[in-house]
Amino acid sequence: RSLAEPVDGNYAGPFDDHYSAIVASVRASGGNLTVDSSGDVYGAIVTANYSPGTTSISLNKVIFNYRNYYDAGITALNTQGGDLNVTLYGEVMATDSSAIKLNSAGQQVDANTKLDIRQVVTGATNGAIVESENDIVVELTATGSLTGTSQRGLYAKGTASGTAITVSGIGDTPSGTITGGTDGIRAETQGG
Repeated sequence: RSLAEPVDGNYAGPFDDHYSAIVASVRASGGNLTVDSSGDVYGAIVTANYSPGTTSISLNKVIFNYRNYYDAGITALNTQGGDLNVTLYGEVMATDSSAIKLNSAGQQVDANTKLDIRQVVTGATNGAIVESENDIVVELTATGSLTGTSQRGLYAKGTASGTAITVSGIGDTPSGTITGGTDGIRAETQGG
């Protein structure tokens, strides 16, 4: 779905929860999921890809002033091995939750995540969370700033035993900042 006009989930979310401005999912085999918005979004963005396809999210401005079920302003779930690509051209502000949550739970292959931050991304708790049951590769371009006010700027979490995590910067001259109340970047595995 491409959006050029402002979208306000504070009044009319697709599920009438008054929190979600955009909700999108794909279940078709090999289907790709793309959300592209050049307008402002007021409310949460939730995507779920249940196929092996790629999820691509490209956004301008996102303001989320509530705490939803996913506890994040932008949530992307991939379950079958597709890559997650998120590009943020404008401000992302989550005043009562994490700004971004990318989850690859249930995948049978490693999670490849590209996170490109061009302006200011701020979460009340975490700036960005990347979770997977398998190995995680996060390629981060930050020419803006990524901030987790009370917890972590970037939190990469392996949720199964033996998970490997790689976090790397991409781009010619990444010049942004990553800060958190407790950690700028934290990578950890659970389950041994």
